Amino acid sequence: MSSAPTVSVIIAARDYGEHLPTALASVSAQTLQDWECIIVDDASSDGTPRIAAEAVAKDKRFRSIRFDANVGVSAARNRGIAEAQGRYVQFLDADDAIAPEKLARQAAFLDAHPVAALVCSDFAHFTSAPDFGQPGEHHGDEKLDGAGGAVVNRLLKGNVIRLNTALV
Repeated sequence: MSSAPTVSVIIAARDYGEHLPTALASVSAQTLQDWECIIVDDASSDGTPRIAAEAVAKDKRFRSIRFDANVGVSAARNRGIAEAQGRYVQFLDADDAIAPEKLARQAAFLDAHPVAALVCSDFAHFTSAPDFGQPGEHHGDEKLDGAGGAVVNRLLKGNVIRLNTALV
């Protein structure tokens, strides 16, 4: 791995100890191995700090930052951005997961299309274990290719980019 990773995954978490292992496992399972994952614990009172520490102990690509007082998800994500060293940033909510090839495929797309600032995909809801074999979900007006002003015009009506699907 180079000194700076290709992707920095930022996970802001507050009292998500029940779900965090699934999110962390999805990062560990990436086919792209050149990543770092920054877990920003926003003053959790559950097992989140222990789970983050265990991840760091198992794999040095994980790092953990802890706030002593709740600062909110935006400030936690901003702290993660400040610490990030990767060429690209992937936000991942602590109760979500990313498919094994997500980082590799999206980083390759951005590498091949230097004028693109972000790439996103569809998503799939899950309540227990994520099933990456099922088709993703989207609304008809969310399938945009960026040609012309389609994206800007659609974004003026509302956000169609789900945070965890984007690599920026």
